[in-house]
Amino acid sequence: MTEKYYQTNEVTTQLTQEFGEEVKPGRLFFYEEQGLLKVKRDENNGYRLYVEEDLQDLRLILSFVSAGVDLLLIKGFLQNTLTTSEFIEITNKVTNTDKAIPVAKEALGKYRFTKV
Repeated sequence: MTEKYYQTNEVTTQLTQEFGEEVKPGRLFFYEEQGLLKVKRDENNGYRLYVEEDLQDLRLILSFVSAGVDLLLIKGFLQNTLTTSEFIEITNKVTNTDKAIPVAKEALGKYRFTKV
């Protein structure tokens, strides 16, 4: 089975529709620069090629950001390197927000610690 690739404009359009606020390409590039995403590149033209896993990570990142979670904590979450206290900090921010962020709440429920 061939993996489906999405270009930046497709990703921003989809996320803008899902989150109800404009998601610009620069925001995606910033998250990549911060080490939150590792996006494949087209060998011919250097364009970013997003896969479904990247979209899932972006949904989670945007959900955490909307809850006020610090990018370093988000990176730790994505890399599965959070301490218990960091996990509690994220959980508190997500559960104490007025925004409905089911993606973040679902991810918190599935998190498995590898760091003590």
